[in-house]
Order: sequence, then structure tokens, then C-alpha cells
Amino acid sequence: MRSLHFAQELVLKAPHSRVWSLFQDPQQLFALVPGVRETRVVEDQRRYAAEVQESLGPFRVRFQLDIEITGIEEGRSLAARVSGKDALGSTLRQDLYVALEATGEDETRIRMTTDVALMGKLAGLGASIVQRKAQSLMEAFAANIRAALEGTPDEQGV
Repeated sequence: MRSLHFAQELVLKAPHSRVWSLFQDPQQLFALVPGVRETRVVEDQRRYAAEVQESLGPFRVRFQLDIEITGIEEGRSLAARVSGKDALGSTLRQDLYVALEATGEDETRIRMTTDVALMGKLAGLGASIVQRKAQSLMEAFAANIRAALEGTPDEQGV
């Protein structure tokens, strides 16, 4: 098993209410996650299913994921648990926590932390390959959020 921890923080030039609205719209939010191919509602506002496809080292992986919203503090934070497996028998478990804070009238800070556990064949890949890919996906997600809410591509290398 390979366990990883990531944290990402970004400050957006967008009002808190607009940022929170994005995080309350799963379909819009899932569209910003790199590699997501398909999503569906399993239980409204609680559980979702998604298919994610990405390259990891020499492999092209496709995970069928179950996403469960495990906690919401209205306007402040969101927690989710993601789990799934691929056709080769690798499994993934991820705990995600997102906190929002208004830092000005039209400015919001987002803090995202995630713990990922990868088991099976993919966990056997070199630590640096898995670490780099996971960090790259987290950064791309943050850049996509910035572009969606500010309307410009990330120019600061989030």
C-alpha cells in the first residue's frame, strides 16, 4: 500500500458565495477534476459515481469511483471519501477536505487537503512516479477551479 498526503491552497478573486456555489454543484465541480470521463448521481447531495482515466507511468488506468460526501459545514467546509478500483485490481481510497474562507469582499481562500491510499499493482510503481502524478493532478484541479471562478488561466503556477 502506498499512502500519500497533499495540501493545496489558493486565493481567488471571487466572492465567497460564488466559490461555495461551485462546491455545492457536483456536476460542475467534477468537470474540473482532471481525467473525469463520466459521472452520475447515486444519492442526491450525498453519493456519486465517476469514471476517471489517467496515465500513470507506463500505465493508462481507469478507475470506477464511489464518492460519498461525509460532511458539510454550510459555507465553510466540505469533506468527501472516494474509493474505487481499476480492471487490474488496484484500489484507491481518498479522503478529501476543502475549507473556504472569505478574505475580502471579492476574495476567497480555498484550502484543500487529501490523503490517498493506493493498493495493488499501481502501488508498486516507484514512489516518485506516483507522488509526481498525484501532485500534478491536485495542481491541475486547483488551476481549473481558478479558471472557472476567475475566468482566466492560472498564471501563478498553482
